[in-house]
This record gives sequence, C-alpha cells and structure tokens, in this order.
Amino acid sequence: IRMTVDLSGHWKRTSVGDGYDEFWKAQGHGWVKRKLASNAPLHREIIQEGNQVKKDHQVFAGLINVDSSYPIHASKDEAAEARKNGDTIKEEANGKTAHLVAYFDGDALVLHRTFVG
Repeated sequence: IRMTVDLSGHWKRTSVGDGYDEFWKAQGHGWVKRKLASNAPLHREIIQEGNQVKKDHQVFAGLINVDSSYPIHASKDEAAEARKNGDTIKEEANGKTAHLVAYFDGDALVLHRTFVG
C-alpha cells in the first residue's frame, strides 16, 4: 500500500465529535466524566509505520485514556471487505465489542467503529 500521509507525532484536537459519548457510555464511563471529557481538548500521540498504526494513544482531559494499534487499509472498499471477513480490531467493554477498521480517504485517516452486543 502506498500511503500519502504519515500521521506520526503529537496532536491536539480542539473539539470532540458527538459519537464519542455513546462509545464511552458503552465502556461504562459515567455521565459527568463523559461530559467533561467531551468538552476538553484531545491530546493524541500516533506512531505510524507504513500501513500500520503501531501506537494511537488518546487522552481526553486526563480522564479517559484510549490505546490502540491497527492496520490502515488503502480504501473504504478494502476496509469494508476486511470487516465482512471479520478482520477488525476488537475493543471490548461492558459486554459490548467495538469493531474498528481504518482506511485512507484521500489524505484523511478514517477510523470506523461499529458495536456488537
């Protein structure tokens, strides 16, 4: 796979998307912690080697930490095929499992999670 972007480095995001609340709720985080984290900046460290994210460490307001590693697929179609074949990164919490696939859409890295359970 030829990657057009290397996202390695330290990142700070100034807002957190709406989808995180349900994800954190599924992981068992309480309402107050979720609201504080969703209104605070995200600090993220990414170490990428080619088509592999070796480390993706996210810290939300010092309250919620998320660590993961995953392959990056070349396209949305390739990621969909991987999902269909069960080739996803599985993150389990409170009886629910998030299935993650990652792919490039132009220069944007897309992390797509679906939940089972």
